[in-house]
Amino acid sequence: MNLQSLAKVLIIEDNVPQALEMQTLQSAGFNVPEFVTHGADAIAMAKKEKPDVVLVDIKLPDADGIAVAEELQKLGFKVLFITADGTRATYQRALESKPVDFLPKPFSGRQLTESVKWALFGLGNLEREIHDIVPDSEAWLNTPNDSLGGVSPKEAIGTPREIDLRRLLRSTLQGLPA
Repeated sequence: MNLQSLAKVLIIEDNVPQALEMQTLQSAGFNVPEFVTHGADAIAMAKKEKPDVVLVDIKLPDADGIAVAEELQKLGFKVLFITADGTRATYQRALESKPVDFLPKPFSGRQLTESVKWALFGLGNLEREIHDIVPDSEAWLNTPNDSLGGVSPKEAIGTPREIDLRRLLRSTLQGLPA
């Protein structure tokens, strides 16, 4: 038995065929309980199932998925957003809630599996950890950076995973001799 087989993934998705398709995470070894189609049921199901990560569709029929995700995060759950809404405004608003990842639809089973693995076992919360590694990391995180197109790492556009990887690369390069 590996850690992946012990990991529980809760799916909050109103599109039933898509939710059923996402339950194929079971074939990748994850524990996937019954999915939830409404925001009103999401919190109760999360409290009952105690998942390691929650996949949340941003557009739910009875609730704002981002608001649902924020409530889940207050309870200590890791949130991975899934959505077909590719607008910049939605993306920015979702990122402000600091999910562990953001997966735009459509996505493949492999992409879903990799995003869930990242949420469970990836770098996550690197911004807190970076303070222990990089001297004056707060200044670095807020300083415009040419490799990020002249914006600070905090302002960089990308998925949380892409931003984490950029931060890790930058901190690694800072520690290497010139």
